Amino acid sequence: MAENKKTHKEDLVYEEDTIAAISTPVGEGGIGIVRISGTRTRQIIIEINSHGGMTVLGEILELVVRQGARIAAPGEFTKRAFLNGRIDLAQAESVIDIIKAKTRMGLQVAVNQLEGRLSEIIKESRCLLLEAVANLEAAIDFPDEDIIFPGREELKHLLDGLIKKFTELLKEGKRGRILREGLKVVIVGKPNVGKSSLLNAMLGKKRAIVTSIPGTTRDLITESISINSVPVVLYDTAGIRKVSDEIEKEGISLSKKSIKDADIVLFLVDGSSLLEKEDFLISEEVKKEKTIVLVNKNDLEERINISELEKMGFENIIRISALKAEGIDKIEEGIHRIFVSSRPYGIDSVLVTNIRHQALLKNGLDLLLEAKSGLEKGCSEDFVVVPLRETGERLGEITGETISEKLLDEIFSRFCIGK
Repeated sequence: MAENKKTHKEDLVYEEDTIAAISTPVGEGGIGIVRISGTRTRQIIIEINSHGGMTVLGEILELVVRQGARIAAPGEFTKRAFLNGRIDLAQAESVIDIIKAKTRMGLQVAVNQLEGRLSEIIKESRCLLLEAVANLEAAIDFPDEDIIFPGREELKHLLDGLIKKFTELLKEGKRGRILREGLKVVIVGKPNVGKSSLLNAMLGKKRAIVTSIPGTTRDLITESISINSVPVVLYDTAGIRKVSDEIEKEGISLSKKSIKDADIVLFLVDGSSLLEKEDFLISEEVKKEKTIVLVNKNDLEERINISELEKMGFENIIRISALKAEGIDKIEEGIHRIFVSSRPYGIDSVLVTNIRHQALLKNGLDLLLEAKSGLEKGCSEDFVVVPLRETGERLGEITGETISEKLLDEIFSRFCIGK
């Protein structure tokens, strides 16, 4: 079989030799676990629990290997569960999301996938597609037979339903990505306006250097926090202004790029002075609907003209003092409000958080649209059946019903040893 050739899951080679690995984290602990799987498991011992500590566990693992086991590869236990039919590939991949979940909400979404919520949708859609493909192929192969096949309107109705379903899943994919990787919140503003002080205040610790010298921050500084169970990655950026220094120029270029990539922008202005040309320059870079303007230094006399900000189209304006950490709770409320306002959902929602799954769904959606276009143009069954069959293949790659051994090895190599 070619290395990247797709095959059915049941045709994959499954070697039932005995494997073993330490499943508990590196370091000292009250309990340590050596996990074993394979044909000789009962002869060796199913699972060994001992006192924690890597020396003790290392000695036990060495003993197990001497009894005939071998050291497990990364993700090999989960891979065996997949090959044995206990879970499908989408469920197997959710194990990584559970381990890496940063918040309760992210954990619940990963658990939903482990329970098979996404798999049910994918398998049902694939079953409908394969049935339609079988009917179309029968119509092609037996044109003269007196057999009634589903008409074009019925097939178009099926495609419309699947297109709608795939579109909704992909639409929620961005929110799934946020729960997996974190909401990207970028702090921007002119030099010396208090961006680094704000980062430190939101973190509750000193992370960024704070000085009165403009241009101190020349690179992106990132830190992670949780706001109402939503994982947030904060980016402190270089102050945006016109400069000749090449290093600072590069930092400003990174700042502008981060604004374009941001989910939410915190635009910091100095409330103790009038708006300057740098402020107006930054206001043109940001998208108003996903920007919160923070009027900083409200511990000093206010000189800024708030109405100017409102005329620019900014609606979310909050007065704060980054130095005294005042108004941080209002910032968090504002971030959470923007996050949930576009499409509210519960933690039980089915969200496509995996980038591989999103890419396969997008490709499947494009193929369905191609098939629908062919139907509407009156193309023959031969033309329509090809994209439908390929869509079924894409869905099979999500659940692992059709998958290449190379891709399978790639996926499980991302797991830690012992999982």
